[in-house]
Amino acid sequence: MRLPVLLFAIVPAISRAQAGQPWLNSSLPVEERLKLFIAQLNDTQKYAMVQGDTELEDNGTGVNACIGHITGNETLGIPSVCMADGPPGVANSLNNVTTFPAPVVVASSWNTTLQYIYAQALAQEHRAKGHNVVLAPTINIVRSPFWARAAEAFSEDPWLTSRMAVAGVTGLQSQGVLACPKHFAAYNQDTNRFGLDPEWDAVDVEVDKRVLHEVYFPAFKAAIQEGKAASIMCSYNKLNGYYACENEWLLNTTLRHDWGFDGFVVADWYFSTRSTVGSALAGLDISMPGGDLTESYGFPAYYGDLLVEAAQNGSVPASRIDDMVARIWRYMFKLGAVDDPVTGDAEAVARTQEHLDLAQTMAEDGAVLLKNDNKTLPITSSKYKRIAVFGVDATNKSQVSENHGGFVRDTTMVVQAPLDALKKRAEAEGIEVVYEEAYPGTDQFATIPASMFKNGGVNVTYWTTTDFSGAVNQTAFLPNITAATYPSELWQAWPQVFSCVYSAVFLPNTSGTYHFSLVGQGDALLYLNSQLVANMSNANFANTIQGTATLHAGTEVPLLLTYSMGASLSTGAYGITLGASPANRTRAAAAAALAASADLAIIFASDRLSEGADATALSLPGDQDAVVARLAAAAPAALVVLNTNSAVLMPWLGAVDAVMQACISM
Repeated sequence: MRLPVLLFAIVPAISRAQAGQPWLNSSLPVEERLKLFIAQLNDTQKYAMVQGDTELEDNGTGVNACIGHITGNETLGIPSVCMADGPPGVANSLNNVTTFPAPVVVASSWNTTLQYIYAQALAQEHRAKGHNVVLAPTINIVRSPFWARAAEAFSEDPWLTSRMAVAGVTGLQSQGVLACPKHFAAYNQDTNRFGLDPEWDAVDVEVDKRVLHEVYFPAFKAAIQEGKAASIMCSYNKLNGYYACENEWLLNTTLRHDWGFDGFVVADWYFSTRSTVGSALAGLDISMPGGDLTESYGFPAYYGDLLVEAAQNGSVPASRIDDMVARIWRYMFKLGAVDDPVTGDAEAVARTQEHLDLAQTMAEDGAVLLKNDNKTLPITSSKYKRIAVFGVDATNKSQVSENHGGFVRDTTMVVQAPLDALKKRAEAEGIEVVYEEAYPGTDQFATIPASMFKNGGVNVTYWTTTDFSGAVNQTAFLPNITAATYPSELWQAWPQVFSCVYSAVFLPNTSGTYHFSLVGQGDALLYLNSQLVANMSNANFANTIQGTATLHAGTEVPLLLTYSMGASLSTGAYGITLGASPANRTRAAAAAALAASADLAIIFASDRLSEGADATALSLPGDQDAVVARLAAAAPAALVVLNTNSAVLMPWLGAVDAVMQACISM
């Protein structure tokens, strides 16, 4: 009785193919469908397919839930191309998705089957949100622990990275979405990845070809030849003198000729497309996010009217335009994105209990025990009757994802706090668990009020340059230092820029260690008593940097803060905010006493890195290293749990009994 229903279901596809749309006939070979499809496209339709038409909010969120978008054509029977981040879950500020552990966590398990299952789950959530191209996995080699995106990648090992890359690509594409491994190639730092406004002269990475093939390329080669990746994202940086997205040797010679890549190359957003003819001939197929960025960053629509002009005057052959279009649609046909288009939408609930369970499995399997002297672990009631837990990262304030870029920012997902989980397990074992904050965390502190500045505020001087040079534009007296207080007329349109210097006298009202936070984007240096306390360097997005200083109540402290918007990215979100957490000796004493009263101290520690701002040091932010050392000295036994982006120095390593690296997964 089901046969008539099945016949009815396939009639529309057959009818459309017979009605002048033979490229929709799924029984035909993909290359034949491509040939038929391209043959009936006019030039205007072709040009529209190689440049994104995404509307983006200032924070980078796609208005249409796609951070990269190419509008489909109902008449032709083809869907829109909808691209979205990212590697650790559906990103771009969409809610009702699963916050998965950072990719480095699953790589730490060395379990390619787990990576494949995760990639399938990731694809399913992207489909539910209406995405058919997933901008993942990130398969750059972690060449430096300072790299802001180290947790987004897999490892410093080319072989491990290549195995995870293949599992990730095949897992994604098994669900009918296109994978886009990134960032090709030699993208291993965020410092100067775009360059500085207004010149935007990006870093030039110089690497010998042998080293490229032995270290930087294996994961990309495997993703293409073994994983059959549908697309590749080229990176922001220059490689040996040429921007990656207009690098003939990189894209045409290596990627296409040597490795046989037949998918499309898409430019990383905003700053990767640097030319029209050079990029098109070198092998760049899609410029993203598209549109004219002249007023924002000084970049024209290289693949807009300029590409049309280049094609019409013969600088870019018609055959290359056809090749660009064919590469985009080859895998849309091959992986079923045309025949079985995604039907999800941005408001859909993509998160499932199965995926939540998978996220927990990944976090458990990816945790690495770095040290375990004296059989500190496992925890049993025969060894411990009372456990003291320290650190805000033990609570639901823990940072479970990077702040920007391809990481998830889902306000609807409740992550179980490690402290709650410990209490639940300990109760069953008859173990008492107690908690003390011990330090104020790595987040933003309250803005310093006018009452803590002599004369009730700060002096500020503004320049319309990024390096405090030239004539002073204006001066002001402000009650505090916040991003909201800079004059809006200082930044109206590119290439206008600004820098400023704040000066004040800070009035501490308690004695001890003060914690300071800088929140913003660009470059900022905070000095107290002429000593550098906090350094924000080349932050493309809003970031949080901390520093500490030992101060005495009633003693005036000269304060100087310099700020430049040169590395900023988000339009209209410039400036810096200065916050502080006052000294709290009572908290420190209470934490030490609690550690001494327990059989085991578990100390949670973290850093706070994010895409767009590399680390400037490998110590833990604030005074966490000192806190760990004090608690370890007081406790009979101490376990440190690190919730960090990458490696940290651990000067207290010899004083603790056990260390577990959890990365960004809790």
